[in-house]
Amino acid sequence: MIRLFHCFLCFGFLIIGGCQSTDQIGKSLSDHSVSSNEVLFAEKSVPPRYPIAAAESGIEGYCVIGYAVDVDGTTFDHKTLECSHDIFEQPSLEAAKKSRYRPKIVDGVAAQVFDVKKWYKYQINN
Repeated sequence: MIRLFHCFLCFGFLIIGGCQSTDQIGKSLSDHSVSSNEVLFAEKSVPPRYPIAAAESGIEGYCVIGYAVDVDGTTFDHKTLECSHDIFEQPSLEAAKKSRYRPKIVDGVAAQVFDVKKWYKYQINN
């Protein structure tokens, strides 16, 4: 029997409070607040690899990674905020580090965005 598995996440643009797997934005540099109706566009959203050991054992779960987005759209200051199983932490961190965003423009200038949270869901499809 072959098991098919994958990770769910939202691609394209990510709206605060949108689908379950979203990036949630806190605030940007220079005291400019990012309101709940603003959007952070993902130029490159990389799905995490599903750990083989977890798939073979039937382990499903999630991991929440926090990070900031720099003025060039790269991510930095990655932190694991919550994981249902330790086995999902490393692939989630690796995926978050490879993500790229369109820089946030505040008053005509690219700004860093802090407190971004990415929720990765790991689910096995039989």
